[in-house]
Amino acid sequence: MAGEPVASGAFLIVGLGIVVFLSVFGLVVGLFLAVRKHRELKHIERMRAIDQGMLPTDGPPAHKVQAEMVTSIATGVPAITFSLAFVGSFLGSSGAFAWPAAAGTSAVAIICATVLACVRQRTQVPLNSYPMNGNKAGVDADAYDVVGARGSYSGGRS
Repeated sequence: MAGEPVASGAFLIVGLGIVVFLSVFGLVVGLFLAVRKHRELKHIERMRAIDQGMLPTDGPPAHKVQAEMVTSIATGVPAITFSLAFVGSFLGSSGAFAWPAAAGTSAVAIICATVLACVRQRTQVPLNSYPMNGNKAGVDADAYDVVGARGSYSGGRS
């Protein structure tokens, strides 16, 4: 009789573990599907706005996204490398090599972030510089190959 409660308790723990795992898995899959559907609807909305000649204005400005990217590179890489050097100096005798490596990696990351910020700022085209023709955005007619590899355009003549 002493063996029965242990066996039933083990089955109960395993069963609850399976239920919790399936619940968390279902929640994660459901969240991914919801995010995917939201992105798909936003894409359709943006495409319809562009078809009607409106320039999409949703989302953060480009300069804010670029500033966040450069800031995360310039601060994140040094923070992580110096943290790893700090932990490495306590865990082993590699501290003599960890600190110069962290300093070099951090210097390269800051230089690359600075170059990236300068290049992005020089090549950025303002959103208002695109010509508008009535309701439609200005598009070069020769920029798109309408016919492609399907055949030739006869110009209405048979």
